Amino acid sequence: MKFEFSGMVGDSNILFFSNNKPNHYVLQDESDKAFMQVITSGEMTQDSDFIAQLSEQYVRFSGQTFPHILVPLMEQEGVMINPARPLVIYKNMEITLDRLSGDHIELKLTNSILEKNGKKGEVRLEFSILSNGEEIGHGAKNMLLSGLRDYEQEALDEVIQAYDQRKSNFQIQ
Repeated sequence: MKFEFSGMVGDSNILFFSNNKPNHYVLQDESDKAFMQVITSGEMTQDSDFIAQLSEQYVRFSGQTFPHILVPLMEQEGVMINPARPLVIYKNMEITLDRLSGDHIELKLTNSILEKNGKKGEVRLEFSILSNGEEIGHGAKNMLLSGLRDYEQEALDEVIQAYDQRKSNFQIQ
């Protein structure tokens, strides 16, 4: 499966999936604006428990991206996002499953890469998909960074603090 993200969803958007081509789904709104495309191949599963576990664990893994994975990666590369306008765009995600069943699903980071190109960067987070500790697949999450600048721990600490505060405020609601 490959998921391509192409737009920001607002709280007033009413979304639905269209399926005009085999193995190709588009998440769009009533005015046909596309927000995501899903391209699939191979066998499919209807095992709702497996699908729920995989989805939940992907969201949990993805939620660790900032600051837990991205900040050490930026520090290693000596760059950071602009604190005044932090811009991280979720580009796409891909998953390959060798098996369409399993229990105790877990995603484990296997590699993280930040490629810099001036003030822009591309991040690739690669992961294994495990069932009861056994690898049943793998995947990658790809993001775009903009406004890169030299790494400054104090400025990035302020970004992290603001992020944590927004996250905390959201969770209280």
